[in-house]
Amino acid sequence: MGRFLQILFYAAAGAYPILMFCFLVVFKIPLRLFSFFVVFIALLYFLGATSKGKTKNPFPFFLSAALLLGLGLLCLVTGSAAVLKFYPVLINGGLLFFFAGTLFFPPVMIFRFAVLQDKSIRGSLAESRIAAYCRKLTLIWCGFFLLNGGIALFTVFSASDALWSIYNGGVSYILMGLLFVGEFTIRKMTDKKMPRAIPLSQFTPSSRPLSQVLCYEDAWERGIYHTWGDFLEDTARLRGIIQKNSAQKWLLHCEDYWYFLSAFTALLQCKKQVLLSANVSPGYVAEIRGSDTPFLTDLIFPPNEIGDTLYIPGLLGEGAGLAGGEALPINADETMIVMYTSGTTGRPKAVEQRLTEFETDNRFILSKWGDEWLKRKVCSTVSHHHIYGLLFSILLPFTAGVPFRRKRLEF
Repeated sequence: MGRFLQILFYAAAGAYPILMFCFLVVFKIPLRLFSFFVVFIALLYFLGATSKGKTKNPFPFFLSAALLLGLGLLCLVTGSAAVLKFYPVLINGGLLFFFAGTLFFPPVMIFRFAVLQDKSIRGSLAESRIAAYCRKLTLIWCGFFLLNGGIALFTVFSASDALWSIYNGGVSYILMGLLFVGEFTIRKMTDKKMPRAIPLSQFTPSSRPLSQVLCYEDAWERGIYHTWGDFLEDTARLRGIIQKNSAQKWLLHCEDYWYFLSAFTALLQCKKQVLLSANVSPGYVAEIRGSDTPFLTDLIFPPNEIGDTLYIPGLLGEGAGLAGGEALPINADETMIVMYTSGTTGRPKAVEQRLTEFETDNRFILSKWGDEWLKRKVCSTVSHHHIYGLLFSILLPFTAGVPFRRKRLEF
């Protein structure tokens, strides 16, 4: 019943100028009788707003009901029709007050609405840009309420009842609708330009434009780039080769960041356990590899020094012509990444990680310094076979869509 009363009030409030014109001008209903009707509608709305569990924040509904109730009672006492005409003016004034107030006490009103609709905005890579857009939009709505309220005030004293009803019950809503349509169109265009954080576990072939640069060689100005389309193709080629091998554990070591990203992604897509080691001396590799662990690398070792390896540049050449297709999903919680360090003993020490931990760290970093990342390109001096190197040199720029240098700088 409360929901029905709210709907009834919305309909009556929206058609208020038309109802007033029909009752007072067309049907010649006595003014005080119409005042009783206004008071009755306000009481109905008050009952609907106070119904248990109907709304989380009843204050705006109380305010609207109180406003209409006050105007109805004031008209009943004074017998002046002009009092009832002030309703659109007061509504615009109230909205202007609340919207403008949030400009001084942020977040602004439109941003609050946006966050209620999409909880992922908070802490996202585009939060600051969305907030800036919402501030401009809030300013536009403040201007609209000021102009619309001003015209409504003019019609109270300087226009006929018919013109007051036509503007406040028709033209005003048309202008508001045009503003909604215009804002919706611009928002859709703006959304496409907003930066998006795309973790490795959540990317799809359509996550970024095929021509977007992910990686560059040496100096950026040389113009030697590797794009999103290249990433999809190289990952698909390596994935096709890995799927033919039944081994569950795979040792991965690449000095080249691009080869590392492609092979690392392919292994996770194939649900393999990835062993990462910055140390590739023969004895160290033999100790962690065992006899049935394939070794993916971009290095060429002397014969019989380290055993059989799968040379990534050669594998990509063998898989030439394969399309990216649909990328296999990666469950970040189910991944197993084993990073080997020497510790203080000089012997291999395994540190197990999930992709989840890396992506959680990335999300926090981008929520704090996302704008700084978006202004830059990444050059790394840290080996990506260590935790922080993998986090900052590979996964973070991939997530933010920031190009990273193919080779790390050594000095």
